[in-house]
Amino acid sequence: VQCCPGRPQLRQVNEVMSRCKNAVFALFAISAASATEGPAQKVVKMMAKLKKEVVEQGEKEDAEFKAYAKFCAKTLNEKAYQLARSEKKNTSMTADKAVADEKIVEANTTITELTAEVLKDEAELANATSSRADSAATYAADAKEITDAMDALEK
Repeated sequence: VQCCPGRPQLRQVNEVMSRCKNAVFALFAISAASATEGPAQKVVKMMAKLKKEVVEQGEKEDAEFKAYAKFCAKTLNEKAYQLARSEKKNTSMTADKAVADEKIVEANTTITELTAEVLKDEAELANATSSRADSAATYAADAKEITDAMDALEK
């Protein structure tokens, strides 16, 4: 059986089976070298040692899982808060955009009205300038005529 990284139970089972094989081989080697303990006692000691190691690993993995679950819950809460805040900000910005759009329409209307008024004033100015130019020309002609007449009388 191969180890699956996503399944810690299979990894534990594989480790236990591997250790059991090693324990059996070690048991045979020790029993040949030492006659003070019987093979059954050695197997019981090895199994107790393996049980203790498996329990310690399980507790360690349980603690790691709890820490990861706490991290996930914290991250979920943070993301939910950020999402709610972003949605609220989006609503506010949409309302601000609507107000700005209304102001743009009003400004464009005012610009159009003022442009028409400026064109009207420019036309009136052109008429007034033309009229004054005609009056100035008439005045200049009359003034010349009077000046010529006075000069003629003086001579």
